[in-house]
Amino acid sequence: METTKGVKVTLFDDKGNKGTDWSSIAVDSIISIYVNGKFVCDIDVTPYLLKQAAIGHLVTEGYLDDVNEIESVSVGKGDINIKAGPELDFRMDSITEEYLLEKYSKLEQLQCNFRLDKDMIFKKRKVLFDRSSLSKNVSSVYSNGLFDANGNEFIAEDTNENMAFSKVVGKAILEKFDFRRSFLLANYTPKGELILKCCRLGIPIVVCTKTPLNSAVEISNKYNITLTELNSKIKVYSAPLRIS
Repeated sequence: METTKGVKVTLFDDKGNKGTDWSSIAVDSIISIYVNGKFVCDIDVTPYLLKQAAIGHLVTEGYLDDVNEIESVSVGKGDINIKAGPELDFRMDSITEEYLLEKYSKLEQLQCNFRLDKDMIFKKRKVLFDRSSLSKNVSSVYSNGLFDANGNEFIAEDTNENMAFSKVVGKAILEKFDFRRSFLLANYTPKGELILKCCRLGIPIVVCTKTPLNSAVEISNKYNITLTELNSKIKVYSAPLRIS
């Protein structure tokens, strides 16, 4: 599936001159997720890394706790079909919005002694920018990466920031990545929802290139997540002892 396409545009300059040109735009698609033939949800996603997007979405939204419950994933033209064992199949029938909210209400403060050197943050920002091929050409694309001190790097992009996160989580899960000793580097504005998902996964440090919303700062302080803004300097909003 294509991720970008060229469209013809009409141009006007500041002197009123008119012309035509071609512009690249990102493609987004509505993809349906099924588990054992049963519809679960639709996702609005840039159509690449769809297997990773589906797995990451099920995990970050609270449907799935153990990826080993999944037996296979097949990606169709407009759907993703997941084959799973009977336990996940049974649980899917009982999952409601109230059930998912209750899971988040039981979150506890993250206790983690993982520390991150500030030089590593700047180094991995360059890695993220260098490997974010879509967002280099199309401004409507979000990129993020998961990194650890052992050289593991997972990068994903999407027109939907939630899907960018789901994709990078899905990539990491498939490699049995240890989220508890990692940090997320997000090239978008973090919201409270993102911090809650990081807390569920055990990601102790979130670094963003945009100023976080108030909800992200409050939830980071509540759950002991280190929230950091990275521009020419590093600005730490919560749990600063993890940055050295």
